[in-house]
Amino acid sequence: MYLKRILIKDLESHLPGDIDAFICCSSFEARCKTIAQNVSAKRFRWVIIAENENLFEVGLRNTMEFHSRFASKIIIKMKVSGHSPIITEDAVAYSIANALSQGAKSFLIDTTTFTRETLLILLNYFHKYIDRFGELTFLYTSASEYSVGDLPERMWLSRGIREIRSVLGFPGNIMPARKSHLIILLGFEADRAARLIEQYEPSILSIGYGPKDTSITPAHHEMNVYFCRKLMAMYSNVLKFSFPPNDSLGTKRAIQKQINKFPNTNVIVSGMNTKLSTIGTALAAFDNSEIQLAYAEPDIYNFSGYSAPGSHCYVFDLPLR
Repeated sequence: MYLKRILIKDLESHLPGDIDAFICCSSFEARCKTIAQNVSAKRFRWVIIAENENLFEVGLRNTMEFHSRFASKIIIKMKVSGHSPIITEDAVAYSIANALSQGAKSFLIDTTTFTRETLLILLNYFHKYIDRFGELTFLYTSASEYSVGDLPERMWLSRGIREIRSVLGFPGNIMPARKSHLIILLGFEADRAARLIEQYEPSILSIGYGPKDTSITPAHHEMNVYFCRKLMAMYSNVLKFSFPPNDSLGTKRAIQKQINKFPNTNVIVSGMNTKLSTIGTALAAFDNSEIQLAYAEPDIYNFSGYSAPGSHCYVFDLPLR
């Protein structure tokens, strides 16, 4: 796996020469447009735009900008759902198969503003049908700030939990007779993580945090530590471990190391930090089918201040074979 952190303005010079299709996600976040605004539309013949039917209205302006920027290309709409993973899986399969049937082979995938569940379903499709693809290049745009302008104690990205469910395609192997080990890669949502813990009532609880030297920014690290302490104060016998939020493969290894400490348990993993670390949960599950990936669907997002775009992005490939 290669991984580069670069200035977004320099993105063009770090991309492969031939890319058939661009996969992106229209969201309410301004970050959804950052990659699209810094790559030449001439590079692609196909553009696959994921549109969340449950968030369509709040992201409509950004969706219109995507369609305007790529008006000369073959646009394929990926109509995903925040409430129904089956609708999402069907949309992923249909839209990508559509591009493949027309001759697309190499893909550029902007992972930045997909929901974690949709991103995992998308990755599972690539993993299952990897032999159909040529080169796959992934991107992630960092945020300069989350819950823009708020102090840590007032910070929020989402509120409420609509449903907690296993991610489609990652059911794990849950056996009633075994103890359960819940592993949470914590970000800035301690309350959301607490709901996961209440749902699964694990015998073993591991909370992962990002150390300073691998966090996206020092400020992100400080907030991550704040929410980690908040969550750990709510439960006894919590096991704390570190993982690199900026490295999918490193996150996979950290998860594997934590799992190996408690063999013969039901393992449930929930990625609640960066999309790079969420991808790491998928890589761990690809290697170990015993792992169940869990997702807590929020009731509402912080539409007005979820994040502000950063100046850097990550360019990487993935060991999906």
